[in-house]
Parts: sequence; structure tokens; C-alpha cells
Amino acid sequence: MMESSIVVAIIGFVGAIIVALIQKSRKENKEDHNIVAQLLEVVHHDVTKVEDKLDHVEIKLDNHILDHKTNKNLKSKEQVKK
Repeated sequence: MMESSIVVAIIGFVGAIIVALIQKSRKENKEDHNIVAQLLEVVHHDVTKVEDKLDHVEIKLDNHILDHKTNKNLKSKEQVKK
């Protein structure tokens, strides 16, 4: 039978390996999260720019439609006057 000191040393060695693997995995996971967070910031910035452009187009389209309605009403009134 193995001496108790050898068994304790083997258990300690196996435990140290497991702890090292867990620490390495946590470090890689944290790095991955940082990369994803940076990419999400870029995506957020791009989406904000697109939303701003869409708001601008919406305003221009609303004004254009209003111009058509106004011009149509003016033309109708002019025809009534004739």
C-alpha cells in the first residue's frame, strides 16, 4: 500500500492541474467577452448612424408627400377659380 504522503502529493498535483486549467479557461473566456463587447460597440455605433439617416429620409419623405398634397390642393382651387 502507498504511503499517505504519496497519496496526498498525487491528489495535490491533480488538484493543481485542475485549478490551472480552470484559470486558463476563465482568462480565455474574459478575453472573448472583451472582444464581443468591443464588436457590440461598433455595431451599436453603426445602427445609430443608420437610424439617424432613416430619420432624415423620413423627414424628407414626409415633406415631399406634404408638398404633393399642398400642390394638389392648390391646383384644385385654381381649377375651381377658372
